[in-house]
Amino acid sequence: MACMCLIRVLTPASSVLLATACLLSTPSIHAQSAPSSAPQPATKPASLSCSIRNTPPSPADIAFSHSKYDEAAGLYRKDAETPSPEGDRAHNGLIRSLLKDGKVSDANADATAWAVKSPQSSWAMASLSEVQFRQASMDKAVASMQAAGSLDHCNMQVHADFAAFSKLTGMKATAKLHLDLAHTYEPQNLAIREAWVELQPRSVRLAELTHTLDQDKSLTANQRKWMELDKKILSEPAQLCRLGSAVTSTTIPFHGIKDGPTGKVEWGLIVAFNGKERRMEIDTGASGLTLSHAAATAMHLTPEIDSSSYGMGDEGSQKSFLAKVDSIKIGGLQFENCYVEVFKSDPAGFEEIDGLIGSDVFDDFLLTLDFPGQQVKLDPLPPIPGAPSSAGMALTTQSSDMPVQDAYIDPSMKTWSAIERIGHELILPVRLNGKSTKLFILDTGADATFISTTAAREVTKIGRSPDLGIYGISGQLKDTYLTGDIKLDFAGLRYPAHDLVAFDTAKLFGRDEIEISGLLGAGILRQLTMRIDYRDDLVNFTYDPTRLTHCMPGVYREDCYE
Repeated sequence: MACMCLIRVLTPASSVLLATACLLSTPSIHAQSAPSSAPQPATKPASLSCSIRNTPPSPADIAFSHSKYDEAAGLYRKDAETPSPEGDRAHNGLIRSLLKDGKVSDANADATAWAVKSPQSSWAMASLSEVQFRQASMDKAVASMQAAGSLDHCNMQVHADFAAFSKLTGMKATAKLHLDLAHTYEPQNLAIREAWVELQPRSVRLAELTHTLDQDKSLTANQRKWMELDKKILSEPAQLCRLGSAVTSTTIPFHGIKDGPTGKVEWGLIVAFNGKERRMEIDTGASGLTLSHAAATAMHLTPEIDSSSYGMGDEGSQKSFLAKVDSIKIGGLQFENCYVEVFKSDPAGFEEIDGLIGSDVFDDFLLTLDFPGQQVKLDPLPPIPGAPSSAGMALTTQSSDMPVQDAYIDPSMKTWSAIERIGHELILPVRLNGKSTKLFILDTGADATFISTTAAREVTKIGRSPDLGIYGISGQLKDTYLTGDIKLDFAGLRYPAHDLVAFDTAKLFGRDEIEISGLLGAGILRQLTMRIDYRDDLVNFTYDPTRLTHCMPGVYREDCYE
């Protein structure tokens, strides 16, 4: 299932007061540790000698693996009544179930009380670290993880937790090291196995998936559906969507996309699918390539796999399907044998565009989104010293088999900002009014910058807004607010904003593994030149007020937006 954050403000501009303040260059606001200096556990995996736990999954473990978190919590609560190491393990399962179910306050109260009562319990400290991680209190989370590891270096949940932290911060090889160890000592642990599989080579993922589908009779119909989908994709030739031309760099002009005389101008690219050009909006908040139903119908694409997508809005997921195209040409680059996703019916906001091109499809490249210069640039990533050469560049439209490695900071990128990643989401710390630091997703597909009501109330006043007519992939976003003044500081830049749109982000991110407090949208990002290194989880912003533009080729001057 794909998650997309295309957002449209469909009411007239006068009814939504969106910030138009200029970006001001400031000293570095939030200094993140470079990926190579990420905190490590007290006990290194290579030095462990522990007993192998082959206990079969409990009913609570099975319910958790089926995403039945309320049921799992009830079962774990009953199992936790036994005063034993297994009772402590179940207590930890209860807290993880509450977190997965979006009941963060309940999990926080339980874990905090447990850690105070039993500070020498590795399970109590691990549970506290998981709550702190979910709350995006990273320094506290790492300290609690280290304490848990020191108390019991054979607690494999602690290694799974370190793996989650390492993966989030770009240290994928380190994450794999911890998960390999955790899976070795707890081969029956379903949660650890699921995380372990994600970082294995394509052949191992396929074998594990096939085994699960053949042997696990407890799978729900929905789980089986998505596993069959993943199996089909993994069974495809590994050269899916590889670069078919000798060119490895290209510059592509932005193209103005506008639907009718009163339509809003969007920044798009012309992309050729099987030789037929389509107008695609580039969106850092989306993943893969997604075509409108109308555009795909005109190309006579054949559905291969049913799917669904979700995003902003209160009306649930959108039905879609996957289809394969023989070639995709973007600028001077041509890719062959690629999957695209197609909406079965088009959501609001797709009237003027033929689809979305998630910027993560370019994760084999150094991507530059030069909005002031009205162009996109794709260049090779800097080589990693001593690393094997790449098998060739590809467009990442579905599951890939990229090497698992820790982030590398090339000398030319020493001043770039480290980001955190969950799937395709690019997550950046933003300081609000100099008071608190929250995590925001970089989303060029969002017309506005959005903030959670909880984060906004910490730093300013908010008031209920009129119906703003905001629509996303999942329909209309209701129950919105407008904020007072907020200074947003990120990556050495400051954006003084007023009347940001606030809403309960738990509707969109409530079950994410870490708290997300908002979206940095197009109103901010389109004033910048934005460079992204997906391989190493790095981003760089350049602001030059002399280069600002609100017009694009193909758009009349009087139609330019302010």
